[in-house]
Amino acid sequence: MDVTDYIPTDPQETVWDVVVIGTGAGGATAGLDLARLGRSVLFLERGKLWEQTGSVAREPSFVHSTGTVVSACKPYGLRQGPYENTRTPEMSMVTGIGGSTSLFAMVMDRFRPIDFTPHRFAHLSPSTSLPDVWPIQYEDLEPYYREAEALFRVRGTEDPLTSRPGELLEPPAPSHTETVIHDTLRENGLHPYRLHYARENVSECDGCPMRLCDRGCRNDAGRICVRPALEQHGAAILPNCLAVKLEASGRVVREVICLWNGRYVTIRGRIFVLALNALFTPALLLRSTTELFPDGLGNRSGMVGRNLMSHVSDWLSVRFKSPRGVLNEQLHHGLSINDFYVRDGVKLGNIHAHAIDFTSFMSKLGPVDESTGTVFFNTIVEDFPYVENRVIPKPATESEVFWEYRYADELRFRNQMLLDTFAGSLRPECDVSICGSSGILNGSHGCGTCRFGEDPRSSVLDRENRVHDLDNTYVVDASFFPSSGGINPSLTIVANSLRVSRLIAAR
Repeated sequence: MDVTDYIPTDPQETVWDVVVIGTGAGGATAGLDLARLGRSVLFLERGKLWEQTGSVAREPSFVHSTGTVVSACKPYGLRQGPYENTRTPEMSMVTGIGGSTSLFAMVMDRFRPIDFTPHRFAHLSPSTSLPDVWPIQYEDLEPYYREAEALFRVRGTEDPLTSRPGELLEPPAPSHTETVIHDTLRENGLHPYRLHYARENVSECDGCPMRLCDRGCRNDAGRICVRPALEQHGAAILPNCLAVKLEASGRVVREVICLWNGRYVTIRGRIFVLALNALFTPALLLRSTTELFPDGLGNRSGMVGRNLMSHVSDWLSVRFKSPRGVLNEQLHHGLSINDFYVRDGVKLGNIHAHAIDFTSFMSKLGPVDESTGTVFFNTIVEDFPYVENRVIPKPATESEVFWEYRYADELRFRNQMLLDTFAGSLRPECDVSICGSSGILNGSHGCGTCRFGEDPRSSVLDRENRVHDLDNTYVVDASFFPSSGGINPSLTIVANSLRVSRLIAAR
């Protein structure tokens, strides 16, 4: 496929049914769905087009956004900011077809029903802005979860702690090492299941750690959604296209001003779908001021850019008595456990081990005791929203953002509780230790900055993901989350994008 065949000669001539800004999990899914429902769709992608040449995939582009973290704990110290001579914390996005999914670890798991009533877990922090409930419930998303699992060809086995089956394909047969680890976890009272991966059964797949997949095993949004939308359903795309400002008349967005290949163009549309991610979607709205919205489009509530959340994701080294060496690369799939998703009424999260070759990471993960077998696990601890945690456009720029974040004491407490509980459950059979510092913010899991809700005074979007104050503008990336959940957000983004695209098509 030559993607350049789908770049319109003069995109300004057409009034597109739907203009989708961003080709990550949310934007790509909505664009595909609306294109196959017969709408004229134009994707605007900030990054370059990347292609696979032979067996080598060209590298994607990263956009790093610096921030300030106020915290009394390591690794952040008391304060770090971009204007000090210190190393600043960063959140990152990947540009190019598929956005960050082109490098993602391919985990696509469902939120739990309890994630949709988050305020029951707010007792540790009276100042959190957790809502009582999401404006939709698990049952509203359940059919779209099934469709999302089928669309992205998710493989894995069911979590034994849930009675809600998914549309999962068979994972590859477990290796002997995988069976040993799985059985050891079970013997210690845990309930492991095989990770829910958007991943094909390709022999000797190493997980493509931090690189584009060149073997056809990663089912990213570019491969699954954007390319079929272009090839089969008449969609078009503008790469190297930076959305600078939305132009509106009253409550209706008429066009988006873009910087395309070094020149400004005006793209007109009937519906605008924003999916730039949780940093750049609110920044675009805040930059798009009008007489009616002097503080940014859709920002009458002052909530655009606020309630920024991430996850805490630590690296844990779990040493088993046998076999020996680094065992992740000996797994044929991967393992996940949700035994500590909630513990003693406190919301914690997920722990999982990837089937991946960690050779390139070993300098960061530390030495391995070769007399035992080591499995590296990752945690995902839910982050609570706070109004003061926010994203703001960087002054005098058209594309850069800055974010401010206060690291809550309750987050540090819940993270330590997960680590201690997990380690205690495996003693004396296994030894669990932290690789490096604990409490690390996951810079690729930003969410919550355009939350949806029923009350326009405390949210940016309505339950259909339409901006409260605008008639034709929707947000389908992780910005819409009112709470972050304790599990990978990708499948929930895709499922909700399918839900919203059907609502748009029904207009």
